[in-house]
Amino acid sequence: GGSVRGEAARGEYFAFQIGVWAAREPIADVELRFSDLVQSVPRIEDGSPAARTLIPASALTCFNTGGVGWDGAPFNKSVPVEKGHVQALWCGVQVPRDARPGTFMGAVTVSPKGLPETILAVELRVTDELLADAGDGDPSRMTRLRWLDSRLAQDDDIVPPYTPLTIGKSTVG
Repeated sequence: GGSVRGEAARGEYFAFQIGVWAAREPIADVELRFSDLVQSVPRIEDGSPAARTLIPASALTCFNTGGVGWDGAPFNKSVPVEKGHVQALWCGVQVPRDARPGTFMGAVTVSPKGLPETILAVELRVTDELLADAGDGDPSRMTRLRWLDSRLAQDDDIVPPYTPLTIGKSTVG
């Protein structure tokens, strides 16, 4: 039980963990489902309704249960948990660069196979700061986890900002 709370900048890939404890019996598999993260903005003084902005559920992922393989193809994976053990589930959400600062609320449903599911509240406070590199310049943010699902360089094209090699008579540039 409980909730997941955090703070992220606009454009940041925010990483977090959920722990699953197989207290009384082993768990054959764990599935996670994310809701949209919704931000309600108070009514405007003229009485117009509150605006709602969201970070879609598709922007959230759990790296333990699936992702993108080395070949660029999507995959799903079962996550068993032995009795008496705790399994860390690494998750993340890509905060849009144009997200409105404020608090976004949602839920993650943890469904252990054959057992009752648990719904955890998710509360993400988005700051006004904008991170152009998704937070990659600060390793403590754990933002590079999103690289696990990258499709970058799945072809033979040159990845920007790099340029093709040049070969001269006795030099390579």
